Amino acid sequence: MQCKDFVVGLLDLCRNTEEVEAILNGDTDSEISGRPNLIRLKMAIKYEVKK
Repeated sequence: MQCKDFVVGLLDLCRNTEEVEAILNGDTDSEISGRPNLIRLKMAIKYEVKK
C-alpha cells in the first residue's frame, strides 16, 4: 500500500504531461518509433489497480 501511495503522490507532483509520461512509460529505450507505450498504465489496467 505504501508503494501505491508513493506513486500517486509522485504523479501529483508532476508539472506537465511530459513528466507524467516519463513516469508511466518506464524504460525509454523500448519506445518504438517515438510513440509512448505507457507500460505502467497498461499493467495497472490489466491488474485492475484503481489508485
